[in-house]
Parts: sequence; C-alpha cells; structure tokens
Amino acid sequence: MGTSTPRTEHHLRVAAEDGAVVGVRDDLARALAELGWADACRTRVLLAADEAVANAVRHGSRPGGQVDVGFRADARAVLVRVVDRGSPEGTRPAFPPTAPPDPTATHGRGLLLMCALCDRLSVSAYGPGTRVEMAFRRAEGALAA
Repeated sequence: MGTSTPRTEHHLRVAAEDGAVVGVRDDLARALAELGWADACRTRVLLAADEAVANAVRHGSRPGGQVDVGFRADARAVLVRVVDRGSPEGTRPAFPPTAPPDPTATHGRGLLLMCALCDRLSVSAYGPGTRVEMAFRRAEGALAA
C-alpha cells in the first residue's frame, strides 16, 4: 500500500468587512504550517491571499455582502480561490494589469502584487461578481524548521 500525501481543504464564507482578512489569513497560515511550509513560502501565499480578500471586500462586494474563500493545499502546492458577489457599481478589475498606477495613487497595485507573488493567477467573471484563483508551488527544499 502506498502512503498518501497529507492534504487540507477549507471553504469559508465571510462577511464582506475589513476584518474578514484576519480570519482567512489565520486559517490559511495554520494549514500551511501544519503541512510543513517554510515561513518565506507561507508569507508569499498569505500576502497574495490577503490582497485578494481585501479587494473582494472593498471593490467587489455590496454593503452587508459575503465573500467565499477556499483553499486546497498539500506539502507541495496550494490553490486559493476568492469569489465576491459584485459591487454596486458593477465594475471588475482589468486583467491582466497593463501598467502600474500613478505613483501618487492610493490604490491600484493589488493585481500587480498578486501577479508577482503567484505561480499562476486567473481573474474571471463569476455571475455579477469576480473569481480570483491563485496557485503556488512551494520552493524546492523549503521546509519549515
């Protein structure tokens, strides 16, 4: 009999509020630590996931709305999915981003940041909302101490 690779999968529905980022980050950080992901690899995943959830809350949700977050991870890879239900304005981010925002702008860097951190990033329409999927592979030899 072969041995199976430890794997974890989580699905969360969170209120579209700024505090949602903390709960998602804590669950994802704990799961990656339990799977042996080193700090540097976890940080890359957590920063991109924070940005995706924050964008869904601030730009892709109605007041009182909800955001769905899911992740599937094992010792080698993690897939994070964030789905919002659409903003009152009905706008979606331009993807892929074509240029950085003006240096004095107070927002507009999130997708560029996620592109730099992920091994694969996809942003697509999902009903009236947006679905973001981010895939990460753990760096070879990067195990938790």
